[in-house]
Amino acid sequence: MSKAKKTKWYIIEKTADIFNKKGFSGTSLTDLTSATNLTKGSIYGNFENKEEVAIAAFNHNYQNLIKRFAPKLSQEKTAKGKLLAFLKTYEEAYQDIMKLGGCPILNNAVDADDTNENLNHLSVKAFRDWNNNLKSMIAFGKSAHEIEESIDTDFYADLIIMTIEGGLMISKSTGEKHYFDHAIQHLNEIIETKF
Repeated sequence: MSKAKKTKWYIIEKTADIFNKKGFSGTSLTDLTSATNLTKGSIYGNFENKEEVAIAAFNHNYQNLIKRFAPKLSQEKTAKGKLLAFLKTYEEAYQDIMKLGGCPILNNAVDADDTNENLNHLSVKAFRDWNNNLKSMIAFGKSAHEIEESIDTDFYADLIIMTIEGGLMISKSTGEKHYFDHAIQHLNEIIETKF
């Protein structure tokens, strides 16, 4: 890896948590220089502007989150198994997500919704990708006659996302994990009994 690439990667790693916690608007150039111990010139020598750093930081946080799911999902052979493993992975990632400042998809979506179209687009794409993956798992279960054909794929894919994100948001805001625990428990019950 070249020196320039190493410096760029270093900036992303050092600022990713800050952007996730403070958002694009709340993160100042002083935050970036303090976190990296680099000058403004060094940061903007590697990135065109603060938005480009924020986009790279979001992608970094998002990729780190989704990397956690692949190993568990690949071990499961059934759709129900994959859906339950998906929930289990969120349970196991909870403390790390909280240390990061909350779910990067949700944080970015709330921060950028009405303020930054490019950053908001990243969250919208992440939510859609997540939704499509869940729909694929449910459709796979239906085709394998493991999940009832009558199950509304769109409804349950949406419900899983909304319940997880709602549980994370309320737990993060209150500092009380039981909201997230209840959300996961409810989803587990749905998958075990309704599917």
